[in-house]
Amino acid sequence: MNQDQPDGTTAPGINANQPAIDVRGLSKKFGRHAALTNVTLTVAPGRCLVLFGPNGAGKTTLIKVLSTLAVPTSGTALICGHDIRHQPGEVRRQVGVLSHESFLYDSMSAAENLRFFAKMHGAPASAEHIDSLLKHVGMLERAHSPVGTMSRGMMQRVALARCLLHDPQVILLDEPYSGLDPHGAQILTQYIKDLRSRGCSMLVTTHQLSTGLDVADDVAILARGKLCYRAAGDDIRHDDFRQEYATAVSEVQA
Repeated sequence: MNQDQPDGTTAPGINANQPAIDVRGLSKKFGRHAALTNVTLTVAPGRCLVLFGPNGAGKTTLIKVLSTLAVPTSGTALICGHDIRHQPGEVRRQVGVLSHESFLYDSMSAAENLRFFAKMHGAPASAEHIDSLLKHVGMLERAHSPVGTMSRGMMQRVALARCLLHDPQVILLDEPYSGLDPHGAQILTQYIKDLRSRGCSMLVTTHQLSTGLDVADDVAILARGKLCYRAAGDDIRHDDFRQEYATAVSEVQA
């Protein structure tokens, strides 16, 4: 996940001169319903863009398109320079996805889940690699506990380890705070900051303003499938942004 190698060269999949995520005029329709309309955004290498929006704004659709789980109606998107339409395999090798659903198997332990997904996706499945990831997310002591016995926050940490199995350069987090209590949200926030400090590029979607602003380098607002606001996170005051969010969402939904 580090952008720079010990010899000073750039890590595979990362080009410091191109965006980690580059979306241009992206639209997605389901019949007559426009889930995304002409969305254009970029995420620079090593930065975290937090995309805010209410339920139904199109956030999950955007994540599905960027992770090659859905095909856009029009427009383009590149992940580390790879086209989501024409190079889906390369895109999937560069991307890790964490959503509000863990997609873990309740009857299997944390370690068994990670080993299963590693083998499925051709990622390292050694005990050392699995233990290292679980240690990184603070779940090594629960490595052999069935996932079904874990709290929501614990499941989310194991799910985070799952999406890091193949050492992705880009992490897509779709409403990752959904269902977490304040302590679980605080832990997840720290892990997101840690990934960012390691050089990982991230797109986080959420409707929770305080937690999202806490991890953002840059912010944007999506409402009814349209990108209606974008700014650098350092220039945003929380109270001012709340007003911007309320105004942007009400104008688009009017």
